[in-house]
Amino acid sequence: MHNSFARIVTLHAISYLTVQWNVGFNALGHNIFLEDAMETYNVIEDNLVISARSAHCMLQTDITVAAYWITHPTNHVRRNRAAGSDFYGFWYELKEFPDGPSATDEVCPRGEKLGDFVDNLAHSNVRFGLRILELSARKYPCLPSKDLKKVNPYLDNPSY
Repeated sequence: MHNSFARIVTLHAISYLTVQWNVGFNALGHNIFLEDAMETYNVIEDNLVISARSAHCMLQTDITVAAYWITHPTNHVRRNRAAGSDFYGFWYELKEFPDGPSATDEVCPRGEKLGDFVDNLAHSNVRFGLRILELSARKYPCLPSKDLKKVNPYLDNPSY
C-alpha cells in the first residue's frame, strides 16, 4: 500500500486478528493503528512501514506520527520494521481507559500485561525508534491519584 491519505491498517475494537506481511510506503497518519485501546491479543508481525507522514487532518497524535501506534499493551508485535517516519517508529500510548466509540471506564489498558515486543527494528526515524508515552504505577495503575491517598495514607507525608 502506498501514497495513502489515511493510514495503512486500522484495527478498531477487534481482537485476535493477525496483521502480517504488509508493506506501507508514504502514508499519512499512524500507519498501523490500534485505535481505541480495546484491541487485544492481535498479532502484528513481519510488516514494513516506510516514510510515515505527519497529518494535520486526523487525530491530534497524527501530527507526531508513528509507523506503529499501539494503545493497548496486550498485543503481540514481532519482527516489524519502521524506517523514515516523520517522528516515531513504534509508539505505545497506553491509555487509562478506552476512548472513541469504545469508550468505557471498565477496562484499564495501563493495568494489563504487555504482550510480545520482540525483534522489531526502527531506523532513520526523525525522533525516536520507540516511544512509550506515559509510565504508570504497577500497583493501582488506573486508580485516580486522589483515591491513591485512601489506599496509601503515607502519600500525604513523603517523610515516611
